[in-house]
Amino acid sequence: MHIYIDESGQFVARGTGPAKAAVVGALVVPSHQRVALLRDYKKLRKTLRPGAAEMKGSSITEEEAGRVIHLCTQYELLLVAVVIDLANISEAAVRQFQTAQADRLLEHITREHYPQMVHDVLHLSEAMRGLSPQLFLQAFATLQLVPEVLQFATLYYAQRTPLELASFEWTVDAKDKQVTVAERTWSTVLLPMMQTRSTKSPLLMLDTADYSAFERFTAPIPNEDGQPSMEPGTDLRRVIGEHLVFADSGRHLGLQLADNLVSLIGRTLNGKIATASTRDLGSMMPRFQGQCIRIIKPDLSAAAPESNDLTDAHWVQIVLEWTGRSRAMIRR
Repeated sequence: MHIYIDESGQFVARGTGPAKAAVVGALVVPSHQRVALLRDYKKLRKTLRPGAAEMKGSSITEEEAGRVIHLCTQYELLLVAVVIDLANISEAAVRQFQTAQADRLLEHITREHYPQMVHDVLHLSEAMRGLSPQLFLQAFATLQLVPEVLQFATLYYAQRTPLELASFEWTVDAKDKQVTVAERTWSTVLLPMMQTRSTKSPLLMLDTADYSAFERFTAPIPNEDGQPSMEPGTDLRRVIGEHLVFADSGRHLGLQLADNLVSLIGRTLNGKIATASTRDLGSMMPRFQGQCIRIIKPDLSAAAPESNDLTDAHWVQIVLEWTGRSRAMIRR
């Protein structure tokens, strides 16, 4: 399968004012439909914007939004998103949370731990401290997003087209000249954190689904103190790192389509485009345990970075609308 990751919003914490969404999202496209989807999207884009090299999600009109969304609903796509309300957290709180997270990585490290693990954790903690608050917020949202994508994609396609689990091709929008920054953030912060989290929160798998194509990603995973172990688990470094590309969306149709859809999520929540034109975004969103989209808040007092008790009436209306149209993960 092909996974295109993009974001919408500046991720600058405000700590006050009306709700303001910043979104990190992923468009999951099954390999056997990718060529047809991108061909149809290219044709549609030429119809909507003759002569334009790209159709940015930030400027897409309501009519264009409806046409793009309708095209996507003809395919077996998944649209997964994580949202931060920038009005719900201040920059000072972000810095405090960032420092606390970096410190927490070192809490239980001792000389008894495997030397390579000690080195990796020290390097990860230092890299996390070095991020700007804006980039940290974006990285934190991505850290929540990617495991969600992997969980939903494996659960969904294992019941429908299980061969899609044989390969995961990730393409991340690097925002033009910031490719190096994006690559460094993924390699030094995101991938190590995701692999660590996977030992505590393994993928949910259905006994009746076909995971044979996914078996090649199973490998012995080190235990919590970093010692080698024969305990099998999912090798996320391979699942994600085997085919991971950072690209400029201006030259990549898949990223352009992801940009359109992720931007529409943010613009809808922020009241910048009519809900009526984007309600069918929900038909691409996975629904699991009654939830189609994650609203998160980095919070030192919370056991998990969840903030699902929506208080903004506009957001409540939209999330209910999308949830009513969303894709069920478990096939009856």
